[in-house]
Amino acid sequence: MRLSSLPKVFAIAIIVLGVSGIPSSQAQEIKAVDLGVKEPTVLPDNPLYLFKEIQRFFSAAFDFSADPVKKARKQQELVSEKLIEAQLLSQKEKVNKSLVEAAVKDYQKQVGKLKDQIEKMPEKIKSERLAVEREKFLQETAGVFIKYSAVIEELGTKISAPVASSVFTENIDAFNLVLEELPNDLKLRGKPGEF
Repeated sequence: MRLSSLPKVFAIAIIVLGVSGIPSSQAQEIKAVDLGVKEPTVLPDNPLYLFKEIQRFFSAAFDFSADPVKKARKQQELVSEKLIEAQLLSQKEKVNKSLVEAAVKDYQKQVGKLKDQIEKMPEKIKSERLAVEREKFLQETAGVFIKYSAVIEELGTKISAPVASSVFTENIDAFNLVLEELPNDLKLRGKPGEF
């Protein structure tokens, strides 16, 4: 796929997957539940957040599941949690810009790990149940990345331009990876240049 066609693919995928774009004015309305996670009670500005991170570390370290879809789904939940934490930090009365940037960078790091998990999922899975779960996960993740983009756009006004640009680019790269991983019958149809 040509690099110049990526924005077109991104825009068309929104329509094809049946997920509408979310105007930035509605980004604040995106809540944890919209991303499939619980509303966080402890944010990075809380001294107890260290314990939350330790719990996350051990939870990931002792996850011996051989199911690549389950591992990717857990990582996607962590990505959602990290983004909601950054969003909630940015909405506080006294916004600590450096803390919001650190939270956004942590989100970006977790998106990179999610991309690795998606790439590790085998394209052909022998178990029909796992193949269906993989397809469902990829479709859901594509929709969630569109919501992520709306929140990132909102956060972009509260962090430095280079960080915002880097995070948005990482988000688009991950979204495109998800689209590439979708089964052929769900991929966009058409000849190059038709868009």
